[in-house]
Amino acid sequence: RFEEFKKALQDVINYTPKKKIVIIIDELDRCRPTFAIQTLEISKHLFGVSGLIFVYALDIKQLSCSVRTIYGQDLDSAGYLCRFFDFIGQLEQPDSLKYIESMLMNEVYSEKRPPSIVSDVAKDIYEAANCYGLKLRDIATIIKAYKIMNLAFLHKYRLAEAHRLYICLIVIKYKDIDFYDKLLRDKHSKNS
Repeated sequence: RFEEFKKALQDVINYTPKKKIVIIIDELDRCRPTFAIQTLEISKHLFGVSGLIFVYALDIKQLSCSVRTIYGQDLDSAGYLCRFFDFIGQLEQPDSLKYIESMLMNEVYSEKRPPSIVSDVAKDIYEAANCYGLKLRDIATIIKAYKIMNLAFLHKYRLAEAHRLYICLIVIKYKDIDFYDKLLRDKHSKNS
């Protein structure tokens, strides 16, 4: 059956001989270790057809941990993974401040004349991201939460300090929920 499948796949690829088929697999490193390793093995053996290219977007160190979880800590995980990848590269780190500014302008302040506090808000989020080691995905989540707060009530405040306070609370809630809950409990116990 596998050979029939591979032949049929090769026939499809041969139908357009000057073109390749590219399959992109993202975040395999975030999957269960058994699923991640099985996916690699299947893509290598079942889909090992000329003209079919797999591109994996993943954290190779994290995937190495998955390999060691499955096959044991003594396994040369880097050597094992090299059997599946013809090329391993690393993308350049993006400019986080530009990313934050772009997200704010596109997601939060889409009007033609955004408020003057946008650059202050961007810098506050950038500093929080550096302080807590936030990744771009984390930053996007924080900006989405900020957008909701801004739509609900923060837009009324033109002082950056009000926005700064809520950005701090959003980041603390996202990165340290126990501390955030403690802050709320302490506030409620003082108000009682």
